[in-house]
This record gives sequence, C-alpha cells and structure tokens, in this order.
Amino acid sequence: MPNVPLELTDYIIDFLHEDARTLASCAVVSRAWIPAARFHLFRSIVLRDDAFSSSFRRLLTLSPDLGYYVRDLTVARSVTVSEVFLPSKPAGPCINNALPQVLQQLPHLRSLTLAHVDLKNIANLSSLHHPALSSLSLSYCQFADFADLTLTAHLLSHLFFAAIGLPVTMSLAGCAALESLRLQFPIHYSTTLPWVTALLATIDAEPGAAFPSAARPASAAVRTLAFDIRLLGSVDALDWAGLNHVLATSPSYRALDALCVGVNLWPGVHKTVAAVERIVRERLALLEQKGVLRFCKS
Repeated sequence: MPNVPLELTDYIIDFLHEDARTLASCAVVSRAWIPAARFHLFRSIVLRDDAFSSSFRRLLTLSPDLGYYVRDLTVARSVTVSEVFLPSKPAGPCINNALPQVLQQLPHLRSLTLAHVDLKNIANLSSLHHPALSSLSLSYCQFADFADLTLTAHLLSHLFFAAIGLPVTMSLAGCAALESLRLQFPIHYSTTLPWVTALLATIDAEPGAAFPSAARPASAAVRTLAFDIRLLGSVDALDWAGLNHVLATSPSYRALDALCVGVNLWPGVHKTVAAVERIVRERLALLEQKGVLRFCKS
C-alpha cells in the first residue's frame, strides 16, 4: 500500500477535532499522526477540580512536550448553587498553588479562563504573567488586590469580568494592548454601580511603579465594550453621565466601534426588554447617534 502524504492525513484528522476517542486512536496507530491528533486533543484543556489538576500536572511531568499544544486553559472549580451566593470555602490547594507552575509549562497559551478560583493564596500574582497570553476571563474569583493582576497583564487584548462585587482597588492602568472588554454584572434593588464607570476611567491612569518610565505601555485602543446586565433593580443604577464622559474624553476609547449591551430581566422586573433598551438609548444618545450602541442577547 503506497504511503499517504502527511498533508492529506493531517487534513483528514482535522475533521475529527471533536472526536476525542478517535483522535486518541489515531495517535497510537501511526507516529506520524501524533502531532495532528495532539493538536486537537490538547488544544483546549478544562480543569474542574483538584483531581483533574493533579492528573494534568502528572501528565505534563511525564510528557512535557504536551504543553506546547495547549492554547486555551480553563480552571473552573465546581461549586454548588449555595456557594455562589454565600461566602465560599477556600478552594483546595492544588489548583491555586499549581497554577503558576502549570502556566510555565504552556508556552503557547493564548486564552486563560478562571472561574470560582481563590487567588488570594498566591503570594505573588506576577507569577501568573504569561508573555503569550492575549485573553483573560475572570468569573467570581477572589484577589487580595486586583491591581496586582492587571499590572501583570498589560499585554492582554481581551478581558472579561463576571462579578457580584468588585474591590475599589480595581484598575485597568497599564493594559495597553486591550482591544475588547466585557463586563457581566447584576443590578439589584436599591443599589448603585459606580465601579463600572470608575473602572473604565482607570485605563488611562499612570500604571505607577510597576513599570519603569521607559517601559510604560502606551494608551490602549479599545474597540469593543460589552455589558451583560442581569437586571433586578433599576437600570439607572449605572452612572450614565459618567459613562458618557469617559467614553467621549478618554483617549483609549477614541477607536471604539461598538458598545454591546445585553439585558436579562429577572422575575419581578415590571419592564420589558424593549422598554429597558429605550432607556439605555436615551442615556447613551450620543453613542446611539454614532451607530456605536448595539443590543445583543444576554
């Protein structure tokens, strides 16, 4: 039987990208098929508890070359519904303590997602710095000081936050490569959310001592903002006047192409989505006139 060109077998294996069992079989059939099979098998890794984390670390120890295939890493601690709304118990030590070491073994990592992870146990958040990382998603994570994280992530081009409450020390100063930012948050009864505008305003602030003067990054050029709102109270909990001012005057938002707003109404809200969208259009009339304001499903 004549040899099949490697380009053709790679092309065929690409069609199996969602079939892990068949990809694993391909990897043991022919040594020449291993790179193509591993490319799909290890491109996206999800670690959901300490057992998975320990297994993945052992795998990298036995076969360090597997780390070169990982492009997307998700660390999502499994939680119950009650843990989401009550003070959470400290996460196990494996995920938190091993994360810096794992990142060092993934040289081509592009996207990192952390969910329900307590990062206060990591003494130095700069150990999470990764030169190839361009996208970071944080959902219900805990930090001793969020500023430490943003200052070590100044090369990120995509950033996503999902949070119930955020510390006043949050800052985007130094995130010069940021192109898209997505914020997901609930609006409860009788609450205000000044942190949204305050956070957006920090992007042009001086990054401080974390960068020497010669190495300070230039201003960001954010092209896409997205707000995913879980509405239980009043949409006017947001500081619309301040938001208009920041987006109109901040150099980092001059190239803004789209502000995407998604609204999910909780039971008990006596308004329709269309009515809420009309209010948002009124509050952001200038962006509406420019064609920047858009509404999307949340």
